[in-house]
Formats: sequence, structure tokens, C-alpha cells
Amino acid sequence: MKIMLIRDLDEKHINRLKKAHSDIEAHKALLLKNQKEEIKSAETVMGFNSDFSSELLDILPKAPKLKWIQSLSAGVDNILTNRNVKKLKERGIVISTAKGIHKYAITEHVMAYILTFSRNLHIFREQQNKKIWKRLELNSLENKNLVVLGLGIVGLEIAKRAKSFNMNVSGIKRNWKVDIKEVDKIYPPYKMNEAFRNAHFIVVTVPLTKETKHMIGKAQFSSMSKEAVFINIGRGETVVEEDLIESLENKEIAGAALDVFTEEPLDANSPLYGMKNVLITPHIAGLFPERINKAIKIANKNIKRYKDNRPLINLVNYDTGY
Repeated sequence: MKIMLIRDLDEKHINRLKKAHSDIEAHKALLLKNQKEEIKSAETVMGFNSDFSSELLDILPKAPKLKWIQSLSAGVDNILTNRNVKKLKERGIVISTAKGIHKYAITEHVMAYILTFSRNLHIFREQQNKKIWKRLELNSLENKNLVVLGLGIVGLEIAKRAKSFNMNVSGIKRNWKVDIKEVDKIYPPYKMNEAFRNAHFIVVTVPLTKETKHMIGKAQFSSMSKEAVFINIGRGETVVEEDLIESLENKEIAGAALDVFTEEPLDANSPLYGMKNVLITPHIAGLFPERINKAIKIANKNIKRYKDNRPLINLVNYDTGY
């Protein structure tokens, strides 16, 4: 079984794959010219979502032996939004992910955002830089309303942590007729604006799909209260960025904490940079030291399942996009 690696992984990670499976060959192919050659005999392609260039995705449907793509990321939007995805589906090429490995890191990042706004830590930092000693009015998270858009692995973990701060937690979920102990109320997507109405914090965790692209725009921001803080750690294109900026400029909402953007890196001329009520991080909410080790652990499990002809972990549904 030959695996084409399109990420420059350390040898220790590659050796873990080989040690667990003595019958596999793992070859790095980082340049397109090498990928065009290696893909001729590869059964599996492994790399992060961002590693799948449009040029590589052009040749994958033509790869004669390709049967499986393993993303070492949670997302696959870079793959599934490509014009060749239909050809991959027709070929019966399966796609799996490393979904779930980032849930604690992302949840901690979200809670850091929430605590920063609740306790005005970003303002105190500015005061510290200016050597200003001034007390401010502060909030508590007790009985504050949190809405989580997307109750997947990450969304559920955020809900659980929020509950430990005695917050009221609502969720928005496509399959909404379920009971989840960490969530006080679940809304269907068509009642999104109603769910947002009394929220103090709104967290977007959904992946980018045809259904979620630009799902948050002017109507949704208008439905939020002036106390609301909008948080996005999902994908930038789920939001109409111009509408978010307009809402912030007009003080229709209290603030925003953003880890993802429509275009990354965020353009230096974006007005978001200059807003005192906006926190920006450069798409790093899911980073933590052991992330690659955990991704390789999932890949190892999936290699065994693949060879045993069993269903893969975190198998992607082409139709839903995740």
C-alpha cells in the first residue's frame, strides 16, 4: 500500500506510520511535479486540508490507483469546493478527516475570547500599555446567554465548558429534535434569528459547505442585541464580512472575536484591525503541541481499518460536505 504525503512531516511521524504498518510505503511529494509522478502508483493521499492545491485536485480524479484521501485536519472544504469533487465522488474515492483532535484547544480559545470581553481584559491591556490605573465596570458569565451555531464535536465541548461557568446555553443544529444535556434549548437553522435575539455571546463552529456559505449576514446581525459579542472559529466564508464590519461600525453589536476570515491573511487595510471592540487571531484556535501526533494516531487507526475493509473513522459525506 503506497501513501503519498503532501505535507513535510517530521521523520518521527512517518516512522510511526511505518512501524505500525510494515507493509506500507510512505513517500513525500511536496512539489506538483513530484505529485504528478507519485500519484500514478499511490493508493492514498495524506495531508492537511490546506495542502490540497487546485492543481493537485485537478489530477487526483485521474489517478488510476487512488482510493482514499486522509485529511490530517478537521476540515475538507478546500477539497470539496473544488470543481473536481464530483469526479472524486464518481470514482468512489473516500475521504476521512482528523475531526475531534482540536476540540479542547478550540474550546479553550473560545472561552478565552468570552472571558476577555466579560472582564474587559483587552481594555485593561491597553491601559497597562499607557500606564493608566482605572477601574471599569465588569460582567460575570453567570446567567449570560450563549448560542452555539453548530453542535458538532467542538460545539458540544464549548457548550459543556460554558455550563461550568453557569451560562445559559442554546444551540442551533440541523437535526434539532434531540436532547443534549449541556444545551438548554436547541433551535433549527430556520429559527436562527430568534435564537440570536437575546444572546450575549454567539459562537460559530460550522464547517464551510454550500449550505453554510454566507449564512450569517445583515439580517442575522440585525437580530442580535447591542450586548452581543460575535465569535467565529469555524470558517470565514460562513459570514458576510462586509455586513459584520457594518454592524460593528454602527454599534449594532458589542464586539467580535475572529479567528477566521473570508481571505487569509486578513488584508492589512481591513477596518477590523483598527476596531477596539474586535479581537483578531490568525487562524490558530486549533493549534496545540500534540496536534500532529493526534492526527497521525487517527491516520494509523484508519490505515488498519482500510486494510481490514472496515468503515473509516471520520468518514466524510460528499453530500453534506463534512
